[in-house]
Amino acid sequence: MKIYQVGGSVRDEIMGIKPHDFDYVVVGTTEKEFLEKYPDAKKVGKNFPVFLVDGNEYAFARSEKKVAPGYRGFEIDSSSDITLEEDLLRRDITINAIAKNIETGDYIDPFNGIKDIANKKIVHVSDKFSEDPLRVYRVARFAAQFPDFTVDKKTIILMAKLKTELKTLSSERVFTELMKTLEKEKPFRFFETLEKANSLEEHFIEFKNKNKLQEHFENFSKYADEKLFISFGLILTDKEIETFYKRLKAPNKLYLNMLNLYSIKEMLNHFDKKNAKFIYKFIEISKQISLLTKEEFIDFIKLYKFEDIKFIEKITELIPLLDSLRIPEAMRNKGKDSSGHLIAMKVDKIREYLSIKS
Repeated sequence: MKIYQVGGSVRDEIMGIKPHDFDYVVVGTTEKEFLEKYPDAKKVGKNFPVFLVDGNEYAFARSEKKVAPGYRGFEIDSSSDITLEEDLLRRDITINAIAKNIETGDYIDPFNGIKDIANKKIVHVSDKFSEDPLRVYRVARFAAQFPDFTVDKKTIILMAKLKTELKTLSSERVFTELMKTLEKEKPFRFFETLEKANSLEEHFIEFKNKNKLQEHFENFSKYADEKLFISFGLILTDKEIETFYKRLKAPNKLYLNMLNLYSIKEMLNHFDKKNAKFIYKFIEISKQISLLTKEEFIDFIKLYKFEDIKFIEKITELIPLLDSLRIPEAMRNKGKDSSGHLIAMKVDKIREYLSIKS
């Protein structure tokens, strides 16, 4: 039995990045023999042997044969005679197809991944790349993770050939890849790489030829994952937001936050400082953007390039004051009349606080 460190942790070590997760491949053994050496190992793999040992993943070496469309259409062989090189061959890009002998510390690099790291290139391991459509989004994600790396032209061609199979991917897998991307250094490169591979249409058609998309990501570079996701409300239309959300089956919370941010954008484009009812509506919508703190909300508007941030700060200071208002006892429990009276009180308080007449 031989055990090798593989995957992202090896790549990161070579690049001088501290790894966070460690994966291992097990070669030349059976489950019985493995459990004799690691009796506390917990089996987690369903389609092939994968075990957790001290929080790290140990997967048996395997080869894959394409038998049906989609990223699940593989026949897997994880028998004890599968070699390390066969296991590395099925991986997506060369920089992820390097193994490390845990006993000697030597690297096993049959596909020149170390050279591609030195040359800052993202290159497919073999033509087997085109058997798995999920790799299209994985390569785009790595382009976002390593912005100074160039995706090889032949890899782009293979990505383009997988375009028709992208529809076989589950919405959940695509959404997961996108959220991982939004944590990376340059998320814009995800969309840029997909556009080069003519692969935006299936899941990200809303971002095709979108003006100022790169500028948006540069402006919002301090934000990641959910906050960056809802920032799309500042560049998409309401219809685009709806179709994008439904296609990716994103959590409802993200959809509502994005849609409310879109409404704020529309109000910013026609902001009326002298209309108390307008300002009341603006405040109420802003309160529905639950994923942003008050400070982050103001920052979003600043990054959107709205000029009068001081005025936005002033009206957000009104929120606790408006929330503290209570209607007179005589007007309570009267349904719409009660709520209408409370709204009128809040609008009057806005007029008073901002010294406006309308």
